Amino acid sequence: MKSRSGGYRRVVRVALIVLLAAVVCAVATAATAPTLVGHVTVASGEPQCSPKGCGAPLGPVTLRFAGNARVRVLKTAASGAFRAWLPAGTYRVTSGLDGAAISPAHVTIRAGVTRRVTFVLRLNAT
Repeated sequence: MKSRSGGYRRVVRVALIVLLAAVVCAVATAATAPTLVGHVTVASGEPQCSPKGCGAPLGPVTLRFAGNARVRVLKTAASGAFRAWLPAGTYRVTSGLDGAAISPAHVTIRAGVTRRVTFVLRLNAT
């Protein structure tokens, strides 16, 4: 009976260690800084501007980042602000607005660095 109790305690101890390690990893991942932050605005001088005016933040807008055999899609806040957690690499950026061109069209992310960028949309560019 004593050997069964010792084996049970060992299994419980290992299970607790694994659970603790999983929690630490989850918290560490959640606490990391975003790799890309910024805003989306409408190009100044656009004939068709947002209701807030030309050069004003535009949102919500869907942004699509394609690169490194991955595609990430996010939606900006109503203020045009966004935060993204992207792996290091170069990404092609597009918006979800038909006929709109975005600049810059590519963004490079480096590991451990938060990059700040303002994407400018030209509406009816096509």
